[in-house]
Amino acid sequence: MTVDAYLRQPHVSGDRITFVAEDCVWLASLDDALGGTATARRIVGDGAQDSPRPALPRLNPSATRVAWTSVVGGNTVVLRGGAREVWYTDLDGGQPEQLTYWADRNTGTYGWLSDTEVLARSGYGHAADRRAWMFAVPVAGPPRELPCGPAADLAVRGDGAQLLGTMTVFEPVYWKRYRGGCAGRVWYSPDGDTFEPVLGSLGGNMTNPVWAGSRMAFLSDHEGVGALYSAAVDGSDLRRHGDLGPFYARNAASDGTRVVYEQAGRLFLLAPGDDEPVELRIRLADPGQGRRTRTWSGARATGGFALDPTGGNLVAEVRGTLHLLPAAGGEPRVVFDVPGARARLPVVTEDAATVVCVSDQGGEEGIDVLAQDGSPARRLAHGQLGRARELVVAPDGGTAAIATDARLLVVDLASGALTELVRTDHGPCTGLAFSPGSDLLAWAQPWMSRGRSQIRLARLADGHVVDVTLGQFQDLSPVFTSDGRYLAFLSGSTLDPTGPTLNGQLQQMGFAPGVRPHLVPLDGRAASPFDASYGGWLEEDSSRVDGNETGGPDGDGPRPVDLDGLPGRVVPFPVEAGAYESLVAIEGGVAWLDRPAGGVLGEAARHAPGPAPMPRLVGYRLADASRPTLLAKAVGAYSVAANGGHLAYRVGGAVHITSTGDATNDAGTEHVVDLDAIQVETDPPAEWGQMFDESWRLMRDRYWRADIDGVDWPAVGARYRQLLDRVGCNHDLFDVIMEMHGELSVSHVGVFFIGGQGRPAPPPGYLGADLVGTAEDGWRIERLLTGDISSSMHRVPLAGPGMTARPGDVISAVDGVPVDPAHGPMPQLAGKAGQQVKLTLRRDGAEFRLVVVPTPHEPRLRHHDLTVRRRARVAARTGGRVGYLRIIDMTAPGWADLNRDLTVELERTGLIMDLRGNHGGDLHPLLDLLTRRVTGWHQPRFAQPYTWPYDTVRGPVVVLIDEFTTCGPENLVVSLQVLGAATLVGRRTHGSMTGSIPPDQALLDGSRVSQPTVSKWWDGPGWLDGYGVTPDVEVAIAPQDWVAGRDPQLETAIDLVLDGLRREGSPTPPDPAPPTGGGIPR
Repeated sequence: MTVDAYLRQPHVSGDRITFVAEDCVWLASLDDALGGTATARRIVGDGAQDSPRPALPRLNPSATRVAWTSVVGGNTVVLRGGAREVWYTDLDGGQPEQLTYWADRNTGTYGWLSDTEVLARSGYGHAADRRAWMFAVPVAGPPRELPCGPAADLAVRGDGAQLLGTMTVFEPVYWKRYRGGCAGRVWYSPDGDTFEPVLGSLGGNMTNPVWAGSRMAFLSDHEGVGALYSAAVDGSDLRRHGDLGPFYARNAASDGTRVVYEQAGRLFLLAPGDDEPVELRIRLADPGQGRRTRTWSGARATGGFALDPTGGNLVAEVRGTLHLLPAAGGEPRVVFDVPGARARLPVVTEDAATVVCVSDQGGEEGIDVLAQDGSPARRLAHGQLGRARELVVAPDGGTAAIATDARLLVVDLASGALTELVRTDHGPCTGLAFSPGSDLLAWAQPWMSRGRSQIRLARLADGHVVDVTLGQFQDLSPVFTSDGRYLAFLSGSTLDPTGPTLNGQLQQMGFAPGVRPHLVPLDGRAASPFDASYGGWLEEDSSRVDGNETGGPDGDGPRPVDLDGLPGRVVPFPVEAGAYESLVAIEGGVAWLDRPAGGVLGEAARHAPGPAPMPRLVGYRLADASRPTLLAKAVGAYSVAANGGHLAYRVGGAVHITSTGDATNDAGTEHVVDLDAIQVETDPPAEWGQMFDESWRLMRDRYWRADIDGVDWPAVGARYRQLLDRVGCNHDLFDVIMEMHGELSVSHVGVFFIGGQGRPAPPPGYLGADLVGTAEDGWRIERLLTGDISSSMHRVPLAGPGMTARPGDVISAVDGVPVDPAHGPMPQLAGKAGQQVKLTLRRDGAEFRLVVVPTPHEPRLRHHDLTVRRRARVAARTGGRVGYLRIIDMTAPGWADLNRDLTVELERTGLIMDLRGNHGGDLHPLLDLLTRRVTGWHQPRFAQPYTWPYDTVRGPVVVLIDEFTTCGPENLVVSLQVLGAATLVGRRTHGSMTGSIPPDQALLDGSRVSQPTVSKWWDGPGWLDGYGVTPDVEVAIAPQDWVAGRDPQLETAIDLVLDGLRREGSPTPPDPAPPTGGGIPR
């Protein structure tokens, strides 16, 4: 029998096997599967896009119940994402029941401890982004945490012996042959009390430890390919089960004796006493639902859109097809719809007779010229472009310009001739713009690798390229004004220091938003349109010198263009600088997006949840040098017609088209185009093939080495493309793409899909407390978390004015509804973050009520609480002499947290910086901080001496790292190690040391795939991607340490700092010098 589906995540019990396929859970007879005659029936899910996605099904020992993880939303295959909860159902027809309300992305089902108790894992109740703890979850009763510490897997044998798999960030198949600090390890305990590592010297990525009778079985890739192995519990008698093939063995599970696993979407079983696994052949009773034709509405699936030159029509991309919609209403017309191919970047030519786009018909990208009179499409330069990032067409319709990752190309649309205008060394050109006369092309070209770009201009007749700006700043979005007189652009050249808002900030100086539109007259004699003080030729003289009465700077004939001296003619618009972007030309002037001022976190605005304010679109008229005027509020995606007379912007499921003219003509005329008028019928397998091929091409064209590091990428693509015939849903496709990417054995590859499945779950509301179920009615407050008044993310709802709750109180009702004894108040608090709720509490037999506003930020609050507790431990052991800084990321929240604590902790005589679990961001400022040394002192009369430089470490520095120290912090700690500026303590870091974030290229459904576009090398250690930074002092935390609340890594760091202080001391201010008398130098 031929298996016709992509089968995943199997589990076995009794004569039943369950697994996932087509985003559903299925059940089949194991005996029939062994005999090749099994037909599985669907028991959970319907495969619909709006339904939750079930994962990790597990049968109970009697095979009468199945538990699974329900996934709603989520946006990534690599990292666990979305709202994940544990569900179960009776197999004799019972209704599914939700068992957890944890709202944690690490939640998963991993087995049953008995017929009535599910084994699950979650980060619930812990300060953990990438770790999870094991829980016993009864089908009727509150969950309890198991005493084994963080774990990815836990296998419990009947005699109490346990196998524990350590946490990893991803399946090994997604990063093959990974050897970094996060590589999976296996621990064994004969009684669940004391664990010891097993096969620690094996060297592979060991995952999914399970029992196979008296032996332990697990997956490992130490021989180069992931396979199933077994060994005695002491690590002896290691055996591989099955040959090493082209595909990894994955997702091993067991009923205690038999082991099942998947490999390339097929299921295998290892029976007791056997050395070789056998394939389980299973058909689905009703297969292929996800492969059936589907209809999409434009409002839900529109990608890019653009206006025609008159503003009368809108061309929109919907899942790789193109459609033309009349602005005034009417039926949309299909422009491009080729199954298995994708069109994007559509442009309507000036005469509105042709749509020019990029398509991948035939398997490689090129230019398609789609005439609207029904004549055949013309395909140009296919296979010669690489990845096209921008496409513009000249007003005369004769030329197109395309920006790729490293080239700026010009295509003659009549002949198809392709010319390379520029090859860049620092990234793609952006903001391509033709002049109204079609003879000039402007663009922004990166000048340095980080943050600088210059405006450049080419005369297309001879290919002559000149610089408009010099690359000193970030200059972007060049556009020609509609009359052709000026080239305008945005420049971040306005540097207006704000100074520190708080003493002691690491960043002593900041700058106000400094982007301002600028303009350069193309005629070297023309004056600035803004300020007469710039001077210029007299209007009555300019045409006489030319000998052309109509060709002067203010005439109506051809515009003179002087390419010499352009940088010296640049002038700023007389407007305030701001956070501006996306400059466009409109009738009589220009327009740009104006982003609201404010911090990234919104903390300075108000402490109330809500969406961030959207940018405004503002316009500026050159004729009267007016102030900017509002064209549209709350603008996201927008487009302007080629003649600048009309503007289109999206609001929800509609596009608004309005005139950009002033009040003397047709301002205020507006059409609303309903995108739901577009209905696209798609063939999922054809889409999946296109998305697979595009992902493959993106990696080929963008990988940081042109030779793909020696990998035969065409052969890899062919190997994995054959799996598409069995793919049954988008998640299967992304899984195949990720396994293909895994062949590169490199970090920063991922699939970030849009939205995930199911309607979004209501955001959880938290109380900022540890809660435990009780035998009585209600859940008891075990502990209140420690908060902080400086951040809304650190607010504890049960603390503060009027809050009298304390540990020991029992929450018995929420808004008058009794608390569920099994689930606590969490179901009733879902969706209540930021809203008032009424809690009924009981203390010593008496009830009282509180009005509480739950927080959505408890995960961040728990990190703050953990920081406070660890800092207290350091202070207690060192007598307050040693500072402690904990940084969990260097994005905006982490940057704010660092600056809250920085100055106080640097006043101490030594420093412990805790980067364990830090998952990235830009840590360059910390390198400067940690390598400073005291060179002098300031001695005030009425204050304590302070150091020069400020914020300087005054003694030994120890940095804590672990396997979840990832990317940005790895750059920091390896630099500190190379410079000898700190001692590293802990475990080897993650080894995520290529870069590709953010993923900026979208597939036809809006999903994004990332490619490692840059790798990193270090003087001394060399290349560390996939391996990580080795600490100077290696310290592990055993499962029993976690259970006992011990932190041997932190204790070792304290010991090292104290020892350093004893040996080396710390800088101290000098004693005052003896008086010398007035005016005598010391």
